[in-house]
Amino acid sequence: MKKPQCSRCGRALSDPFSIAVGMGPDCRGDLAKKGWKFPKPKWNVIRGHVVLVGMDGKVEPPPVNISDRKKKARKVKDENAES
Repeated sequence: MKKPQCSRCGRALSDPFSIAVGMGPDCRGDLAKKGWKFPKPKWNVIRGHVVLVGMDGKVEPPPVNISDRKKKARKVKDENAES
């Protein structure tokens, strides 16, 4: 069986929550700064061990603003016209 890896950087994952999300804490932190949202883990203590029992929410990219997209397209078009 293949060891779980971060879908963003490829590093090995060992934390149950990171494995469930498919991304390590460093990469999640980088994307969270850019507006991404990640589920909240639910933990329980079972027979003296902390166990991941579920998650609230899902991985969501930041909302896309159409006007921002148009501004970027104009900027690229203007840069290409200058070249």
